[in-house]
Amino acid sequence: MACISFPSFNHIVRFLLTWIILGLHPIHAENKVYLLESEAEGLQAKLDLINSAQKEIMVAYYAIYEDDTGLAVLSACVHAAKRGVDVRIIVESLSSRISKGMLDYLCNYNIPVQYFNKFSWKKGWNNITSMHDKLLVVDGKYFITGGRNLTNNYYSKFNRSKKKFIDLEIFTEGEVVSQASRYFNHVWTAPFTKYMNNKVYKTTLKDYKHIEAVLDSIYNIQQFHPVKYWSDKTDPVQKINFIRDYYHILPRTRFVSNKVMSLIYEADSTIQIESPYLTPPRSIRKALRNAAFKKVKIELNSNAAYVTDVPVSSAAYANDRDLYLKWGIHAYEFEGQSTLHSKAMVIDNKITVIGTYNLDNLSHQFNSETITVIEDTAFAYKVSRILKSRIKQSTLISAEDEPDPFRNLKFKQRFLFSIFRKTAFIYRPFI
Repeated sequence: MACISFPSFNHIVRFLLTWIILGLHPIHAENKVYLLESEAEGLQAKLDLINSAQKEIMVAYYAIYEDDTGLAVLSACVHAAKRGVDVRIIVESLSSRISKGMLDYLCNYNIPVQYFNKFSWKKGWNNITSMHDKLLVVDGKYFITGGRNLTNNYYSKFNRSKKKFIDLEIFTEGEVVSQASRYFNHVWTAPFTKYMNNKVYKTTLKDYKHIEAVLDSIYNIQQFHPVKYWSDKTDPVQKINFIRDYYHILPRTRFVSNKVMSLIYEADSTIQIESPYLTPPRSIRKALRNAAFKKVKIELNSNAAYVTDVPVSSAAYANDRDLYLKWGIHAYEFEGQSTLHSKAMVIDNKITVIGTYNLDNLSHQFNSETITVIEDTAFAYKVSRILKSRIKQSTLISAEDEPDPFRNLKFKQRFLFSIFRKTAFIYRPFI
């Protein structure tokens, strides 16, 4: 039996009515935010939100694996669906790993799964566009967003490997949630998303029972809190906006990139940026140079070559270090036990940006990205303090002491990085 073969008429009607109702009767709920610094809180908040859902769950993630983390989230979604909650899931087609058996199982509980921009030779260059979003919206009242995907590498609770990512997320409630809901509905009804469990994959009864047993067992070991537990942790913020691009594949809008660029241009005193990959396009580099020439203090923190998860990005960044020195920018290279993955900015100690946007050409030119811009001095102070604590685990690149960009790499790794660095002019526009 097919799960769903066409976009739900109810979802389309709901999407249109939301726009009309919000236009006629604007909502003025107080916007409140809580910073999810630790990965333990990041996962627990997601599970608690899903478990507390009463009407609707929207899940949009770049990567969902069938590891312990992904299964924990999917199991909570299934139990919510059993309670009658409407659950919808969008995943990036090339980065997520959801088996056909799992798609079949989710279909049985009326949980449709859509793939963003499913690969096709006919699409040509459009295949490079990815949905880089990390977004969970529940009941139109709460959302969680930031840099963490739904895989074990982001959460120490289930991470058994040496590879670990350091990240940031936010738990948000209030009027701004409607912006995230509208964005999800736009992507859901867009022509470039494709239903993946609208057909039978002939999952055997044995496989079906195995999936059910695994999901039930991982759900039953979880400890849940009511959503009030997280709501009580939030603090009101002065102003907040959820910024996104509406995608029609290529050409595309650049609302996110333009917002980041305008914030850099408008900075008066300080800019703190943490990005795992630091290969910004010319427009962003121009904005950074302009800010530096205005005597704005700029701190950039990114991964050192030996802790990065994308070697070609670090190799290309090595070519920019002299530019940053010339402009008077304080560039740091993170050398902690883990890998930086958060995408965060603090401008003038009062404006905070947290989301999925990296300072690279993929985010600028190709990927679907979202950011949340928060104008609040107290919240900016919290994020700034975290960014400064990570700088303490980083090495400053200075004219007096400019360390080898490929330090601590083994001979074969150094050789490959050197090749990547020399050929960066070829691939840089695409990373």
